[in-house]
Amino acid sequence: AMVAAGYVVEVLFGALGLIPSTRHAKIVDAHVSLNGDTVLNVVFLAVTVALVVRFLRTGGIHMLKMMNRSRGHGGDHDPTDS
Repeated sequence: AMVAAGYVVEVLFGALGLIPSTRHAKIVDAHVSLNGDTVLNVVFLAVTVALVVRFLRTGGIHMLKMMNRSRGHGGDHDPTDS
């Protein structure tokens, strides 16, 4: 359906003359720069590493294994009951 819609749009735009004959795109050289986005990426990478290390040091893997094991052996307890 998506391919058919793409062809319909292409034919429709071509028939209406909405496809430009010349392109004015400018190609710029990519370069690495230190800007606000880079700083935020580094900060959040550090936060992520700290949280993963904390999870592993506090027994997170063991906790997940226990949760998975107890899922099938919970008895008649309904977690929605108070």
